[in-house]
Amino acid sequence: MAAGQVDVSFVCSDGQDRREPLDQCWMQPFEAARPIHATRSKRGSKGFAGLWWFATTADHVGYESWLQRDHVMAWDFDPTVLSLAPRPLRLIWQRDGKTVTHTPDFFGSLSHLIRAAAIRAILDGTETISRAAMDAVRIDHAAESSARRAGSRQ
Repeated sequence: MAAGQVDVSFVCSDGQDRREPLDQCWMQPFEAARPIHATRSKRGSKGFAGLWWFATTADHVGYESWLQRDHVMAWDFDPTVLSLAPRPLRLIWQRDGKTVTHTPDFFGSLSHLIRAAAIRAILDGTETISRAAMDAVRIDHAAESSARRAGSRQ
């Protein structure tokens, strides 16, 4: 599926709802977007929703289970995680004439390599970042172009 066939719905930091084609949102800071829906805790619920004070950004990050909370806690201590937002976007596409949506639990601002691999993992539906996925990411276009030119001279 091409990125142009997927729409992204999100709430900007100014509170405006937006829906745009994914291939036009590559510079959108989703880690600064507001959650698509609020984290709620209800009496008698089997889930354990709550808020974690994310020291990295000095802000609360909502979680919907203890497993998510444990991930948020670990990411708070990970120096490669620069920011984290819960459910900041919804992906929307068509499959067999029906509308399909997916809302990732979290979106973080990571190093360039991991961020690009994460976006690919969301797009291809695996939601798994593998070494092969990271190897496929172009890290430094200028250096790669220079290396190709130098290699062609030898």
